[in-house]
Amino acid sequence: MISIELRVLIECIKSTTFDNYQGLLLLVNNNDLNWERIRNLTIYHRIRPIVYHAFNKIKVFNNVIQEFSVFCENQKMSHVINSVELYKILELFKASNIPLLPYKGLLFQEKFYSSRVLRESSDIDLVLAPAYVIDGLKLLLTLGYSNRYGDLSEASAQVLIQESQGRQITLTKMLKSGVIVTIDFHWGVNEDYHLYNIDTRDFFSSSKDQHFLNSSFLLPSEIGVLIMILNHNGGRECWTRLKDIVDLYFFLENCKEEYINLEEKASELKMKNIFISGQTIVDSILKEKGDVVYDYNIKKVVSRVVEFWEIGSRDMIKAKIRFVELYRVLQDDKYSYIKIWSIFFLHIKRKYLKTRIYGYPFKGRFTFVNFLTRLLRRFN
Repeated sequence: MISIELRVLIECIKSTTFDNYQGLLLLVNNNDLNWERIRNLTIYHRIRPIVYHAFNKIKVFNNVIQEFSVFCENQKMSHVINSVELYKILELFKASNIPLLPYKGLLFQEKFYSSRVLRESSDIDLVLAPAYVIDGLKLLLTLGYSNRYGDLSEASAQVLIQESQGRQITLTKMLKSGVIVTIDFHWGVNEDYHLYNIDTRDFFSSSKDQHFLNSSFLLPSEIGVLIMILNHNGGRECWTRLKDIVDLYFFLENCKEEYINLEEKASELKMKNIFISGQTIVDSILKEKGDVVYDYNIKKVVSRVVEFWEIGSRDMIKAKIRFVELYRVLQDDKYSYIKIWSIFFLHIKRKYLKTRIYGYPFKGRFTFVNFLTRLLRRFN
């Protein structure tokens, strides 16, 4: 049974995508609505622009919606600034003959979303082939970007590349206005412990120059975009945020590729279960198709995904344990609990011992993570 607060969020998505607000109007008049929980769930699911847009349409305003309104105004400004910066970066890399792709965020907003302001995002994601990492970093340094761990010489860059298990680093730049632009610079598709048959080259396969940001830049094919979504939203995040599913929905609605080709590609990547579970969630929950046929495994996956939507957190130990189990049942191949847990423990050990890469002690509400880091360092 889906809680009324989660149903409100789902109705906001449906209202925005299908331009039908009747379901949302019925829920809003319920006196049992917990607005603080709606706020917390919306922030966790990273869909503040969608929720604000939906409530703005039906003329519902309160402190929560006002907070989201302020967020959306700030994001509009951020979107403009990031678009200008991304244009400069793509121009520079194009002139330098270094293949670079926009990844997630602005790419999805510009190419698939019905409105650019609907997708919540805060930074610029870029991906390039591993062979070009050093040259790519040098170009970004010429634009004023820096690494948060200090000056980035070629020697220190080599260390970062070798030690960064996620195969990405964060670069920042402060503009004259005082605004800080953040780049997540990827040279690999995910952490090296994942069990998927996927490589950075899959993003670049069939990529070509396309219209983007009022110019012509190298962009992934539709299959390449699908791989990005399956890799990040499904493979890493396991569809545990509504934003993950909204990305998939807009992609499927605008994709011209034959469905059979999408499923075949997912199978090649060992991500067929991830693709089918994501599509099933879109069809059964967002579109409310009555003819969706579940097999037992997919039904179990969908149920566990919705449990995560309700929890609205992955910080608690219990939630982390559930996440590992969800990851296990999403795999195309059957793996034992021991295999999956050994993989995740290796990931945790590597991540929290690489203090130069990941910035320990972590700021904010990371008490458990900092405790875990101290424990692993003590017994390493």
